[in-house]
Amino acid sequence: MNVDGIMNCPKDLCSEKVVVDGILRVKGSIETEVLEGNGIVTVEKNLKAHKVEIDGILSVRENIDCEQFEANGVIKANKINADNILIKGMVNIKTALNCDAFNLVYFKKSKIKDIEGTNIKICSKKNYHRPLIVETITADEIDIENVHCDTVTGNHVIIRKGCKIENLSYISSVDIDKAAIVKNVKQEWWL
Repeated sequence: MNVDGIMNCPKDLCSEKVVVDGILRVKGSIETEVLEGNGIVTVEKNLKAHKVEIDGILSVRENIDCEQFEANGVIKANKINADNILIKGMVNIKTALNCDAFNLVYFKKSKIKDIEGTNIKICSKKNYHRPLIVETITADEIDIENVHCDTVTGNHVIIRKGCKIENLSYISSVDIDKAAIVKNVKQEWWL
């Protein structure tokens, strides 16, 4: 299905491929193999896809479930479950982001409640100084910059400049930049 312009869908949308060049508003859920969006996509319920590529704005009131998620722009959702996530822009996730690999370069005010994954890399765009606000980050490999977080738990952890961390637990290694603030550091034997 191709949307070139503006489309309002009053119910669920199921299609093998959804390509948007403009605006798509869906009152229900989207289920597709591939969602490619250039513009604005709003979904009142859930988004389920194998691959999502967005250049613009994606707003999903409930959850996003996919294998590959790549976005350049603004992402808003209740929860994201994906294998690989690459986001450049602003992100607002109300509950959780679960993934194998998560790479975020943000440059707008962003917030994610909880991040859980295998490999997490977060940094802000050069000369953007507002922190990403997160309650918990749990992963095997963690590399974060300019993140304010209550609890960070990982195997190999790198805390870069601009970070403010309340509690940090690690197993194998930790590297904390001099320009970061970490209140409590504890080495664990397992997580």
